Amino acid sequence: MKWSLFFLSIFSCVTGEIREIQTIAEFKNHLDPDALVLFDIDNTIMETTQTLGSDQWFTHRRNDYETRGYPAVEALENALAEWMSIQNLTKVQIVEKETADLIRGLQEEGQTLMGLTTRGMGLALRTIEQLKTLHVDLTKTSPLKEEQLLQGGAVLFRQGILFTAGTDKGKAFLALFKDKLPQKVLFINDKASHLKEVERACEQAKIPFIGLRYGFLDEKVKRFSHEIAAIQWEHFGKLLSDEETATILNLSN
Repeated sequence: MKWSLFFLSIFSCVTGEIREIQTIAEFKNHLDPDALVLFDIDNTIMETTQTLGSDQWFTHRRNDYETRGYPAVEALENALAEWMSIQNLTKVQIVEKETADLIRGLQEEGQTLMGLTTRGMGLALRTIEQLKTLHVDLTKTSPLKEEQLLQGGAVLFRQGILFTAGTDKGKAFLALFKDKLPQKVLFINDKASHLKEVERACEQAKIPFIGLRYGFLDEKVKRFSHEIAAIQWEHFGKLLSDEETATILNLSN
């Protein structure tokens, strides 16, 4: 039976709302066939196979630079350059094994969806390659097909993904859809701050909005090991798995 028989229409007003979900299965309870569905990428669709280069590693690395006295902008630039170098080598894995099937199922039903990420255009091709290894293609029911450069060339839309390069996701979203706004928006993201950016943009444009704060990896993020990350960075050139790194760490203690 088609999923559309089970979709719940929850966008009865123009105000936005952010809700918590822990699994991708819960995502189905919030679907609306008239909504544009936005998927965050890092820690929502995919993650690195090891600690090094993960979303939480990037946050730790940037904070570490700031702790050591680097100005905020320089800390961000340094961490970003290192993170990008890792992304160009690392393998990725799906956050939940059901996610790829869910996206394909939505596309088969004709649900309009696309990706929305803080990644920049320097990682656009690599991101698309990484998603392809997970059998995820965000072009199939994307609301737009043509590649676009926005906000003075800082933001890129390519193959169903809006690469915002760390800029405000809501502003980038409105820039992309300035000519034809969607009826409704449903956005899933592991970071509440990014949901709020798009929520504000939708309120400004009077678009009904639901944000889903996705917490599947919350415990893993909390368990981030800076010791494992340090060893993996020391050996960078070869990407050590967390299991290999744990063995090295145990031998050194």
